[in-house]
Amino acid sequence: MQQHTILWFRQDLRLADNPALQAALQAKHPILPIYILDDDAEIRRIGGAARWWLHESLTALDADLRARGSRLLCFRGKADAVLQKLCKTYHVQSVFWNRSYVPQVQKRDTAVKTALKQQDITAQSFASYLLFEPWQIKTGAGKPYRVFTPFSKACMAAEWIGIGLLFAAPDSLPAPQQFPAEATITGLDLLPQIGWYGEMAELWQPGEAGAYTRWQNFLGGGIADYQSRRDFPDRDGVSRLSPHLHWGEIAPARLRADIAAATEKHPDRQGRHYGFLRQLLWREFSYHLLDQLPDMDDVPLNENFARMRWENDSTLLTAWQQGKTGYPLVDAGMRQLWRTGWMHNRVRMIAASFLIKDLFIDWRIGEKYFWD
Repeated sequence: MQQHTILWFRQDLRLADNPALQAALQAKHPILPIYILDDDAEIRRIGGAARWWLHESLTALDADLRARGSRLLCFRGKADAVLQKLCKTYHVQSVFWNRSYVPQVQKRDTAVKTALKQQDITAQSFASYLLFEPWQIKTGAGKPYRVFTPFSKACMAAEWIGIGLLFAAPDSLPAPQQFPAEATITGLDLLPQIGWYGEMAELWQPGEAGAYTRWQNFLGGGIADYQSRRDFPDRDGVSRLSPHLHWGEIAPARLRADIAAATEKHPDRQGRHYGFLRQLLWREFSYHLLDQLPDMDDVPLNENFARMRWENDSTLLTAWQQGKTGYPLVDAGMRQLWRTGWMHNRVRMIAASFLIKDLFIDWRIGEKYFWD
């Protein structure tokens, strides 16, 4: 029977700069590109806006794979069960994927890797979601950082993991003789019954091509004024790359390499380029903290706040969610979030602070609304 390799896509929905894909190509077997919607492995079921984005991003990835003689196979259920079935059906010799840093997913992945290796199946994961592994950056005493500024300085002085991991998308992928017909994106049932996402669809282009276009436009223009414009919500002064980075449609290593090349070409812009790179390091810092504090989605970083007595007025919560508090900047941000799935960073800070410190509503309630 013909041997196969599984390429397991997760939050790395791209073909360029994808180390798991490179490993699958080097295995020299027909490749089964798969995506598994395993809600049980996440912190919680991903929100409605994110499910719309995921549907569109998977559709774009499938189109890119088909243009190279392959296609994306999509499954729902527990990842270990899906993988076990595929390994038996297709005589799989190896499974490759890129690492997640969500504690629940890491625990699942460790169990999957152990089970596969016990069956003499090669199981290997790769770093591509961050510039640094969360456990890589330590203080002089060998402990994790808890403050951003010294963390960012340590990152700037460290060797980032993206070196040597940047590749062009392949021209073709070796395909199996037959794909399972039922493993389609529509079977994931990601789109809501009511089409409330029309404005998001007009404003965003999910997928690798959309991510690359947005990045090139920003790198060629907006990044030069980023430091002076990023704090003003009424201006188009930020990159809007956050959802593309979240789903791995573009690698942070690609951003880092392109910034370095742009700085070499324009040395006078080094400070402005650093301002954007520093914001990428805030993303790194959040995963650095999550590695130390895996329950920080539910437990305050400062334990003193665990004793807070919240009022949790449902009427005030609804007004906040709908952008009807009467505070214009808060309301503008919350309406922008509802209509576009995105909110400017500075407004997000203000809206969250208002919910907690003015309305006295538990931050976890607000976080779950933002999550959706």
